[in-house]
Amino acid sequence: MYDQKYEVGRIGSIPVCLDGSFILLVLFFGSSWLLSGSVGTLIVGLFVVVGGIGSILVHELAHAWAGHICRIPTTHIELNGMGGLCFLERQGERREDEIFILLAGPASNLALWALFYWALWWFAYYDAFDLPDQAAAPVYQVLSALARLNLAMFLFNLAPSFPLDGGRALSAWLTKRLDLATSVEVVATLGWGVCAICVYLAFARHPMFMFLALHLFIANRSAMAVEGARRWQRRD
Repeated sequence: MYDQKYEVGRIGSIPVCLDGSFILLVLFFGSSWLLSGSVGTLIVGLFVVVGGIGSILVHELAHAWAGHICRIPTTHIELNGMGGLCFLERQGERREDEIFILLAGPASNLALWALFYWALWWFAYYDAFDLPDQAAAPVYQVLSALARLNLAMFLFNLAPSFPLDGGRALSAWLTKRLDLATSVEVVATLGWGVCAICVYLAFARHPMFMFLALHLFIANRSAMAVEGARRWQRRD
């Protein structure tokens, strides 16, 4: 258990911990399939949900792999309401290492998108298993949904907002040109814009985005509050 988060398994030597908010995220994400009333749609949804959880784990393992390259051990992986977090023993010694570790996660989702998209094309073009249309349609749906999901994860994680990989990588890059306080304020301000986009998408596309907007709002407000407190202490 890590801060009231329970270990549910291990991948190699890396503990995987579960936060209750992850269950809410899964329910929000899978609600359209799970509540459809169709057995076929329910089965497709279960495969997509399992594939989505696997994609999140691959994302976090990519961070762990990048940390290993930089000789920074991983303490544990946490599944939470934002998807997941990979906890390393320490930050990279260089900003370049930190940025490399942060961007490894989104890069893994881009690779998974390419893999699922290729599998979808290969399955459709070659009619790989000579399945009847009724049996082939669910396979198309699962592969298509997982391809879209990983593309969405790639783009979302690159958004300039805390605690997303893109926001933290941008903050690390900005500290080469600005002081830490200013770089945090820039990213947190951009994060408010990302929150607004998520709120819009919650009404236009799926209520899950409101859940994500709440987490982003809390993270960006906390970043601003912490940096504000540091500035106040420096004035003393």
